[in-house]
Amino acid sequence: MAGPARAGVNSFGFGGANAHVVLEEPPHTEREPSEDGEARLLTVSARSEPALTELAGRYRDRLRDDESLTLTDVCYTAALRRADHDHRLAVVAASRQECIDRLGGVLDGEHPAEPAPVASWPTTPTQLSQ
Repeated sequence: MAGPARAGVNSFGFGGANAHVVLEEPPHTEREPSEDGEARLLTVSARSEPALTELAGRYRDRLRDDESLTLTDVCYTAALRRADHDHRLAVVAASRQECIDRLGGVLDGEHPAEPAPVASWPTTPTQLSQ
């Protein structure tokens, strides 16, 4: 298909009220993966220790197999778009390969994961200043 996808949406209401909208997909932009050497924090949490191990393995495999993912996007999504659970793991890495290696080290038992306490983060300005 050449060009962007387009769709027309009609709405016919009672009494002659009609509407028509044409929708078009946004332009596709290529993003360069950023490997700027700046450290990123990947946080992973699960409801149980086996689930945490499995999830960490899935993150490692996905980072290894999907070149289109950036470490920045993966860390952002893991930190802000996923639920927090009692069993947690955090990895600091400056590149995709370093993150893959560190996750692999945790999974292989080279770097034992220590349980992190569940903390409530401050949510209001008064809590932040205390």
